[in-house]
Amino acid sequence: MIAVSKFDELRMKTERELVQLVERELDVGMREARQVPEAETPALAEEHFLTAQRAYAEVSRLIPLVEETSDVRRQLEEQVRYFGKMIDGLSILGSRTTEHCSDLASLVQC
Repeated sequence: MIAVSKFDELRMKTERELVQLVERELDVGMREARQVPEAETPALAEEHFLTAQRAYAEVSRLIPLVEETSDVRRQLEEQVRYFGKMIDGLSILGSRTTEHCSDLASLVQC
């Protein structure tokens, strides 16, 4: 059996915790993004959207820190791309304005 140094143990633990953090942020962000169209009020829709945007920004910042060669990173990158498309879709929805609807939150009510 190959002995693992304390440094390697710490690095592996940090990597696992980083992946868990990214996964949690992805879960929160995607859940918030899915709640935007179902929000009962424009203010609530906007709150969900902004929370999803913040989660996407955080995940995008953390992904490069995950070990490049790991299969886990490739899976996370795929999930982040999907999440980014969700955010873009909601942004596009919010940018389509009518005389009565000028922002994402009010689109939910229109």
